[in-house]
Amino acid sequence: MPALRYIWFAVVEFHQYEKAIQSAFRDVADGLAARGTYDQQIQALERDTAAQQRRLDLSTMRYRQGVDSYLGVLTAQQDLYSAQQSLIVVRTQRLANIVALYGALGGGWVERTGDAPRAADAPA
Repeated sequence: MPALRYIWFAVVEFHQYEKAIQSAFRDVADGLAARGTYDQQIQALERDTAAQQRRLDLSTMRYRQGVDSYLGVLTAQQDLYSAQQSLIVVRTQRLANIVALYGALGGGWVERTGDAPRAADAPA
């Protein structure tokens, strides 16, 4: 009976190992897919931010020439700030995704300045 018990433990360990590998592959695939999505979002938000900046410039010029009220300038500023904030949020999410992807690929990082990176096969 002890032999069957060891076989059973080996089978359980194998299934846990298999689940860990599948989870790692899924994490890497999800990270790579999200990276492409973030890149597209960043490009779109950069174009939006540039358009909002142009709108602010035009609104300011129209106000200075007496064509429009200052409310147009304030609205353009608010929309520009909103676009910039959205861009910052997506860039931050992209960087967090890169860190998560790096970890999913098995990478480590230096915790303090001046520390040497540890070898990939070194114990944690």
